[in-house]
Amino acid sequence: MRNISDELLKELEAKGRISVSEAAGRYFFTKLNDTSRKMIEGIVASEALLGMDGDYIVIRKREPYDLETEISAAKFAFIDTETNFNNMRAVEIGIVLSDGPQETGRFSTLLNPVVGVDRETLELTGIREEDIRRAPRFDEAWENIEPLLRGRVIAAHNLPFDRRVIAEELGIAGMRFGGDAPGICTLQFARALLKRGQCSLDELSERF
Repeated sequence: MRNISDELLKELEAKGRISVSEAAGRYFFTKLNDTSRKMIEGIVASEALLGMDGDYIVIRKREPYDLETEISAAKFAFIDTETNFNNMRAVEIGIVLSDGPQETGRFSTLLNPVVGVDRETLELTGIREEDIRRAPRFDEAWENIEPLLRGRVIAAHNLPFDRRVIAEELGIAGMRFGGDAPGICTLQFARALLKRGQCSLDELSERF
């Protein structure tokens, strides 16, 4: 579950905030306890438009964007990650590079999370367990990934989710990304521009 329902967003836009305990049963269909709170906090942290303020879920402030750089002149790294359903460990990353509108390169690799891959992830992604076992760990693949991101605007559909996945993998490996990487979230843009309606990649691709 990466995208929060429009109903929760509508309520937050009207009220400004909603308590975690109230949201637990109404939107996450669970009773609030330590385990479900961590689950809710993780989902909120991965959402482009949501944030936490103590015991409340709130609308996240928009990130400032550098509007002085035209898109046609920007260098982008479009990223997407797939994660283990149970523990959010990265199992695949894909990157498409472009200079303005011109595609300049592609990179993708499966990733071995070491802890194994749950059945839900295999069924959802079509990834085979034997391929995961032969794949490099994140820290082994990072030497090929890091140069592709450096000096580029990182774009993703629900960017906070992908950034969080990468940051947590770097933390586990005791590594960090030293590059200055501004970001653009196309999910946030779509919701702002279209106001309402479905904004998944499949639905946007069909619409446009």
